Amino acid sequence: SGADNEHWILTSDESETWALESSGELTINGNSNHLILEKRAVTPIEFALEQNYPNPFNPVTTISYSIPELSNVQIIIYDITGRKIDVLVDNLQQAGHYNIQWNGQNTASGMYFLKLVHDGKTQIRKMMLLK
Repeated sequence: SGADNEHWILTSDESETWALESSGELTINGNSNHLILEKRAVTPIEFALEQNYPNPFNPVTTISYSIPELSNVQIIIYDITGRKIDVLVDNLQQAGHYNIQWNGQNTASGMYFLKLVHDGKTQIRKMMLLK
């Protein structure tokens, strides 16, 4: 777990930049004499709670979320009746992309709600635990 917000950035001496995210081909135009490759933080532009993966799951699932600025963040799991089952995150976090895992091994099969709370705003995803 933790921030995974760094990408390889290629910069030409004419200040063209490319973010390298996967394999592929680059065409570099102009009269560049040299290129600079560096690992740089890429900050998310919005709060986002992604759908957990895998879903349905048994018993472990990965939860990804993004934070664009230093914020108090809570990630809470509720059951179908609204009862709080687990608090995965409850602290101040730096901007970045995060991945955390939840293990529902000691929890009954069924539908759960994953809730991201930040600055009074809420995002919710449904998760299905199948045993």
